[in-house]
Amino acid sequence: MTRVLPDELRDELRRPIGRLVSGDSPERVAEEAWPENGHVIAVGDIVTYHLLEAGHIPDVSIIDDRSMRENTGEAVRREVRRGFRRSVKAKNPPGHLTDELVEAVEAAVEEGDGFQVVVDGEEDLAVIPAVRFAEVGSTVLYGQPSEGVVVVEVTGKRKREIKRLVDRMEVLDGN
Repeated sequence: MTRVLPDELRDELRRPIGRLVSGDSPERVAEEAWPENGHVIAVGDIVTYHLLEAGHIPDVSIIDDRSMRENTGEAVRREVRRGFRRSVKAKNPPGHLTDELVEAVEAAVEEGDGFQVVVDGEEDLAVIPAVRFAEVGSTVLYGQPSEGVVVVEVTGKRKREIKRLVDRMEVLDGN
């Protein structure tokens, strides 16, 4: 089954679902966004890149070799794969949430510790299954274009909010 982001949810999802950390330098943003405890899931090439550059390896990274729908370039592509012991690929078109991506994120979060999901398509909506499957007390980090990093502290309340969001997405049959 594939879920599609309906137009009425697009504006809602453009707003951060956690605390926005903005700043002048990627290193400062990475340092401020990195939690003291719990597992860390990074969604996005640039977020992963900045964390690695600051010396932080997330437990799980979800990337698509793109940033703001443009190729990241060879240097970023090479860097975001450093430090991860296992990777899996998943297809996911823009504005969609495929079972393939959801299952890959679930497996990555369950295994953790150096697991990377490489998305063929777009990873923007991977924040949804990342929060859904993360343990309470974990942190999901994702990029807010041209603003900084969003820090989502995973709580029972946040998981319920994500479930309600998923329930509002359109379902495509036969995919």
